[in-house]
Amino acid sequence: MKDNLKIFLVGMPGSGKSTFGKELSGFLSVDFVDMDKEIEKRAGMSIGRIFETKGECFFREAEKKLLNELNRRNSDIIVSTGGGIICDGENRNILLSENTVYLDVDLGNIIDRITLEDDHRPLITDVRKDVENLYQKRKDLYGEFVSYKFREFYDSTYFENGISDIPGFIYTISRKIGDLSGFFTEKHVDFDHDIKVKACALSDIEKNLCENEDSVFFITSETVNRIYGGMLPRKCAVYPDGEKAKDILNLERIWKELLGNNYNRNHTLVSVGGGTITDLGGFAASTYKRGMRYKSVPTTLLAQVDAAIGGKNGINFENVKNMIGSFYQPEIVLADPLAVLSTSREDILNGLVEGLKVCLIVHDDEAMLSERLETAKRIFEKPTLKDIENFTVNSIEDKVTIVKSDFQEIGNRKFLNLGHTFGHAFEMKFGLSHGIAVALGMLRVLSGNENKIIGEYLAFLKQIVSGFTQVDESVTDEEIVELMLKDKKNDSSAVTFVNLHSPGKPFLERLNADQIEKYGGKYGR
Repeated sequence: MKDNLKIFLVGMPGSGKSTFGKELSGFLSVDFVDMDKEIEKRAGMSIGRIFETKGECFFREAEKKLLNELNRRNSDIIVSTGGGIICDGENRNILLSENTVYLDVDLGNIIDRITLEDDHRPLITDVRKDVENLYQKRKDLYGEFVSYKFREFYDSTYFENGISDIPGFIYTISRKIGDLSGFFTEKHVDFDHDIKVKACALSDIEKNLCENEDSVFFITSETVNRIYGGMLPRKCAVYPDGEKAKDILNLERIWKELLGNNYNRNHTLVSVGGGTITDLGGFAASTYKRGMRYKSVPTTLLAQVDAAIGGKNGINFENVKNMIGSFYQPEIVLADPLAVLSTSREDILNGLVEGLKVCLIVHDDEAMLSERLETAKRIFEKPTLKDIENFTVNSIEDKVTIVKSDFQEIGNRKFLNLGHTFGHAFEMKFGLSHGIAVALGMLRVLSGNENKIIGEYLAFLKQIVSGFTQVDESVTDEEIVELMLKDKKNDSSAVTFVNLHSPGKPFLERLNADQIEKYGGKYGR
């Protein structure tokens, strides 16, 4: 195990070493060195000019000197190297002693990229011919290093510039190199069971969760299986994405799988996925033979900060969300913040909403509330591992604070339903994702609140829901009211809403159908 996180990127000219290295260092919040840029800075001229006036030998000596400096450097760092650095045996030996990764990019993509560039590359004049010749000369040398092929692992859409391979890159090289997970800090949240937050934990999920693979049954979703299937054990059943998973037929499938493979109460069910999979798995575990061992691995921000925390599990029934369920705690919740970046932007927004919601319920300190909001805004713009980790841990701690005192939801745990009364109805009617629907519900309920911090939170929630126009803020129609009356928190004559006097001071109010117009619309009956 090395003392520092030090990753060197090698590859062909135009393979994206500098671009990807900069994104990777930004996400990990470590220093970045582009060796070519550093050599240019020290020489006071471009690489092309160095080749023209001082020759390639001068450049190679400068390159070797810089590599030796970086090799001795005692700090976390991401380094993009020049394409030809591996041609020198001494350089190769240094790079092979470090965490060095070859970025394997199709030659066609490299040729297209270099053709579009304005930069002059001294060893490339006829792009296609020269790129192909360089590759033939160097391919065996590149083959000595751990390789990563862009987009072979997953396809995310968070970064506008298309650099979305960061989790796949880290998971892949961690499994191949075998020691990167040691660089990531494991954080624990104090609760009745173990809650761990650790980046890169998914790279060796069996080591982190399984004492004996034969006694463990995994379930996951279609999307998670597509992304992480190679990491999951062979005994893993795949269920639909989203709310479709929380169907009684899927519950029966799990029971039949467990029964057919002779699982007993001492065996373990593990859910790997978003909130719908952790809900489904938790309920299946709580009911199979009156309760078997259960572990949860939430992979979305929403599941990590909310759905997988607190022991509430359930399925939907007769078009009513979470109508059938149980309170059943897992033995462990293992949250890997890296997994969050392999989800969609909307998935991340869902988690931000739930984290901010519980923060408003629990805290009254304006400085802390503002700091949490700023973290959410940074994640909204461009996430870093540090921000995601902090937001996740803080949000879990907030929710646990409430759940500890009211596990069965007979008292103040009900306050966690802020925005959910409208939110669940919006989910079912418009097919919205959970966090977006809850944000819209919070905007309905809190819109008249004059508290400054609440106003700042609502302004940010408006940014989050700006692209979702299905819900007219001025209308609460009959179908919405009927869905709210059917919600498990309400009865046939009144709807219970959670509201805030101010941050940290929630309260409940019961309104009949005629009174709901205060939150939009004129529907009555």
